[in-house]
Amino acid sequence: MSVSEDPTKWTLSLLKSYCRERGLKLSGKKDALLARVQDHRAAALPDVQDVQDVPTAVSSSTSPASVVPAAPAVAVSALPDDAFPTTGWQKLQSSPELCAPVTVQTIVQYFLDSVATDDMPTQNFKALEGTDSKLYRIFKCGFVQKIEVARVDNHVFFKARCEPEMRTGNPYKLRLAVDVVEEASKPVATIRFAECLPCPAGKAPFASCKHVAALLYALEEVARFGRTLPLQTCTDVLQTWNQPHKKNPSQFLRLKWTGAARPCRPTTLVNPRRSARSGQLPTL
Repeated sequence: MSVSEDPTKWTLSLLKSYCRERGLKLSGKKDALLARVQDHRAAALPDVQDVQDVPTAVSSSTSPASVVPAAPAVAVSALPDDAFPTTGWQKLQSSPELCAPVTVQTIVQYFLDSVATDDMPTQNFKALEGTDSKLYRIFKCGFVQKIEVARVDNHVFFKARCEPEMRTGNPYKLRLAVDVVEEASKPVATIRFAECLPCPAGKAPFASCKHVAALLYALEEVARFGRTLPLQTCTDVLQTWNQPHKKNPSQFLRLKWTGAARPCRPTTLVNPRRSARSGQLPTL
């Protein structure tokens, strides 16, 4: 979701984050915070433009408020919907050499700089939380399936299916278009089209949903290893939750077995049934 330039449309958390980043007071209600933000923006508007630079490393603690308000990103022209070919599709598993050189930098640049419908960058930091994020687990657990690829000149087209996390839902249909150009004798991929139906955040031409992120993670792995890695489930490996105790066998060698055995004491057996005459517990 993009952030509006108008502070009156900001939520209370965004107003507080803006004040916290610039050393302003956080006390007061929303109206007081809004007036404080408007006064600061009117007095120090040139300083706000310093947050245009894209951070080199994105962590899970980074929030959209840390880059509020961001300047409009340079829009990448989207490919038309009818540019997708109707023939020539192949399975990515059997033709990994057709995959575009998608890297982590490609994914970061797309989710930070892709322009939404209001001409503002989407800044989807949630898709860049790393291997511990829920989006990465969607790809790693095998929800992205049936990836097909088609190549036309320098355009690489993908279509795939992402299974829903809830069994009652319908699968999501993904379409992706990537341009491959040579920069400094090295192929560089640029995402020109992304769509995920019927996901609310997957509207074309630049969808910014978790299913698109899972597909990009899958393509990055294929581009890095040159093949599709087999899906490994928890039942494909040995269990690790019930490991035997590791004991040192030398402990048994240090035991002393030469001690004298104690004599066994005679044991008196007691019949639990009481005698009918005396009421005593007879002994055997």
